[in-house]
Amino acid sequence: MSNTQSPTFHILNVSNNAMRQTSTIILLLIAFMFKGCAPTSMVTTVDKTPEELRDVFILTILVQEYLRTTNGRNFNLDILIEYDSLNRISKNFDEIEQISRGGHIAIQYKFSKKRDYKVEFTEREKQMKEMWKVVEKKNKSDLGGEIQFEYGERFYNFRKIIINEP
Repeated sequence: MSNTQSPTFHILNVSNNAMRQTSTIILLLIAFMFKGCAPTSMVTTVDKTPEELRDVFILTILVQEYLRTTNGRNFNLDILIEYDSLNRISKNFDEIEQISRGGHIAIQYKFSKKRDYKVEFTEREKQMKEMWKVVEKKNKSDLGGEIQFEYGERFYNFRKIIINEP
């Protein structure tokens, strides 16, 4: 026998190397695919909530939770203040009014003169604030703005917050 390898053994070595390289490439592609599909909670974001609207956002969450737990029954500011266990809206709003319109429920609000902008969010609220949409438009009334929700068939999902243009 000679010291050279047989041609069959050489072909097997080449095909094993090609198989390892192909497997490595496939594993890398799968890893990149999973990395690209990572949940957004892994991304660090900056708080984009304007300081002057933090209390409106808290009111939005309270109204939505109240609508969902009471199945859309009427309410007023006093009921929501009682519902606010962290007592963050009591001095920020003078009145709210619930209006049913075509396609959505609107909550109009009026700011208090004793309004305090420095409202802190809970951890859950920090996650929820990423979905809100704020629209500025001229409003003829003396109210501060409006919060819109879908009807109960759509689980009182949040639509948008409309604030008065200065």
